[in-house]
Amino acid sequence: MANILKGNPYVIDTADAAALTTETLYVRALYYYDAGASAGDSVVVQHASGDPIWEANATGANYGQNGPSLSFPGAEGFLFKGLLVPTLTAGGKLYIYRS
Repeated sequence: MANILKGNPYVIDTADAAALTTETLYVRALYYYDAGASAGDSVVVQHASGDPIWEANATGANYGQNGPSLSFPGAEGFLFKGLLVPTLTAGGKLYIYRS
């Protein structure tokens, strides 16, 4: 599968050293799921500039069935200045729910 950057949520399954988008996004929530996870599997989310937003690390198998997730309160959510996912362990998926 390839990254899906249309619709809501965005579904990211492939890390990339380049920005996935440089558009401004308002995000309500992030959710990381990896059915075949092992301890240490991870995801890193950054603004297009490389400034950090969120990082999660698996602590064991089937990590993500109950999280980890991050919700942003408020009507608009959190402002992302572009989107960069330089780390995403193979098999994992990052769901990005936009406002």
